[in-house]
Amino acid sequence: MVVLAEANGLQVRILGATGRNARGYIPGSMTGTPKGAELRKLFPVGQIIEGKVIEIDPRRGEARLSIRGLLQDNEKNAYQAYRQKVKEEAKFGTFGDLLAKRNLVQK
Repeated sequence: MVVLAEANGLQVRILGATGRNARGYIPGSMTGTPKGAELRKLFPVGQIIEGKVIEIDPRRGEARLSIRGLLQDNEKNAYQAYRQKVKEEAKFGTFGDLLAKRNLVQK
């Protein structure tokens, strides 16, 4: 959830976490918005957003997050699922296998 929108990034609260672990920061370059975009208007305080954890600062206990990284991971997973589906559909097998799939072969 967005706590503070600044010109260079977003201060967020990680839902489901407590204490120091509940703080996070999303740099402006990791929001997936064009350079120079008005983050205060695009991400109002209180808006719930999803992001991917990039790193955790052990000293401060603050997580660096990325919205763009999450979107890229989702696109990559969708592409890999599509490639796997195409690969499975491309396997025809023998003519007998095709007939067996359609229950046209008498046993």
